[in-house]
Amino acid sequence: MRRLLHSFITIYGGLYMKCSYPLIIIRKILLLLAFCNTIYAADNKAEVAFQRLPKSQWGVQANIAAIEPIAKLIKEPVLSATGKSFLTANKMDFDVLHTKQSLNSWVVEAFLTFSQHTKSPILDIGAGYGGITLMALKQGNKVIANDIALDHLLHIQKSAKANTLNLANLYLHLGQFPQGTSFPPGSLHAVMLHRVVHFMSPEDIEAGLDKIARWLKPGGKVFIVVMAPQHPQLADRFLPIYNARWQQGDKWPGTHLPVKQAFPDQSYHLPEFLHVMDERPLTLALKKAGFIIEKAAFVSMAHFRKKDTQSEGREALGIIAIKMR
Repeated sequence: MRRLLHSFITIYGGLYMKCSYPLIIIRKILLLLAFCNTIYAADNKAEVAFQRLPKSQWGVQANIAAIEPIAKLIKEPVLSATGKSFLTANKMDFDVLHTKQSLNSWVVEAFLTFSQHTKSPILDIGAGYGGITLMALKQGNKVIANDIALDHLLHIQKSAKANTLNLANLYLHLGQFPQGTSFPPGSLHAVMLHRVVHFMSPEDIEAGLDKIARWLKPGGKVFIVVMAPQHPQLADRFLPIYNARWQQGDKWPGTHLPVKQAFPDQSYHLPEFLHVMDERPLTLALKKAGFIIEKAAFVSMAHFRKKDTQSEGREALGIIAIKMR
């Protein structure tokens, strides 16, 4: 990134000195690039400092004093255009779990209920700004918050502190799932993947479920919420393609579908492709990894849709699976 910015500055700086292009435009380009370099430098400084912190097998414990100056370097979350969600720092999605209405999901409720009395750690993969993590902390759980964006993790720490939650029970694990995450075998009680799997390739999903199966204790559970092809804004256009691929033997029929096009109001903060899926491919993958399916059902996210739109309550799929051995 820094080399790229330096190249741009060198090139446009040369134009500034030698060519007859309007100097005001070039000057603005140089100022913009310098601003981007400043932001990158601050982000990089925070990440380098965080990586130097002492880590346990779960991650960086959130109560250590050295986190405080690093947390001051991060940017505050930005609301989306609708004001109903936060823009994620990695520019991949919207964090929808910052209101009680958003957290009113049968999957989230089941995750919290199952974890209520355990003394073993629970893992929130792709924790975002920490809606689920904070609720688990409130009920006394030891929680590992995982994310690829340091801004998210440090915001969780700040929110937990502001709400006087037990920071000794919070561990911050920076890394991409599944490649950048590792925990001791048989050590976790429960794992949550809330709106994470639809950003993953089939290979990463299968590798990730294998890892989770190793991390969980016997009787432990994995909880998944993922965008479904039955979503009212996707069903007419993409569900027939999805079903046809499934009938043709494609085990992951929801890959490489340009579903971003179906969300014009959100496209400014979504990747080009999302991997939508229902219970069929997930059930196969979970069983292959050694899980038994406990429940699979749709998760309504109707509160994010326009008031004049008839929602079918099929925006997302939820699935819970148990490790039996």
